[in-house]
Amino acid sequence: MQLDLFYDNERTIRLNLAHDALLSLKLREALREYRLILKNHPGDKEILSEKKSVKTWKGRLESYRRSPHGVERIHHLYRYPGNDLPAALRRGVLSLLVRELRKESAPELIFRPPRFHIGCLYMELEEYAEAEQWFAKALQNGIEPQGRFLAWRGDTLTRMGDTEGARECYLAAFLEDPEGVDLDSISDRELIDLIDDLEMDGHEKEEILSALPVWGWLRGLFSLLRHGTGDDPAATLVRMEDDPEAAPLQLWYEYLRYAEYLRTRRRDDREMIRVRKKMKALAPELFEEYMKKLGITALPFRYRG
Repeated sequence: MQLDLFYDNERTIRLNLAHDALLSLKLREALREYRLILKNHPGDKEILSEKKSVKTWKGRLESYRRSPHGVERIHHLYRYPGNDLPAALRRGVLSLLVRELRKESAPELIFRPPRFHIGCLYMELEEYAEAEQWFAKALQNGIEPQGRFLAWRGDTLTRMGDTEGARECYLAAFLEDPEGVDLDSISDRELIDLIDDLEMDGHEKEEILSALPVWGWLRGLFSLLRHGTGDDPAATLVRMEDDPEAAPLQLWYEYLRYAEYLRTRRRDDREMIRVRKKMKALAPELFEEYMKKLGITALPFRYRG
């Protein structure tokens, strides 16, 4: 009876054994299990396909182990995995790449576009806490582009359920380096929906990236705080106004921060009028949306023209 049960479930049992072997990259053991399955199931397309992939990777890994290692060899190996790989083999290869990168000097600063970085490998392994730590370390040590790594750190925090922390990272990314952000990686569903809405409304990509901190605040996703600084809106605005390279929409965000500071804390009406005039002149559409958010639909005479 036990033999009958083993025979009836042989394929599943041996396939599980093969996948366990793949996780630890014991590819000879996996290939042996595939051969035993194929004795009774010679036309099994799934097994034939997996066996072919594993045999190919056996050769690649043997070649890798015979050659001098180093970042370029690790990157070369990274470029091989495809979506048709058995999931266990892909995980085994990614784990190997992580182990190899950790042997290198300053692994947090090793980056090959578009996504070869130890933090990204941990993301693929769904080990988000590890990924977050490596992205944070990379940012601390000055990796470029900052926007990409800030947003990637936001992705890890989103996956870990820390929405507030994630949005602080996304906000910093779009304020400091919007062009560097990897839009395809963003994990925050509400942020993705906002970007999609702006695209559907006919906004250009460059405009969306630069204005996202403002639109994010208008939709209740982002705050107006610059964390980790003294957060003096007036001083920051003065610096931005004196910066000839400041993008208009990034400058508008600083006008917004200062206007809200004046409205909610300082209550300086004359200065608030001056700032709102600047906001209207610089970006009329955003200014209109801002006034709607404040519940002001009919503008005073002094704002017109």
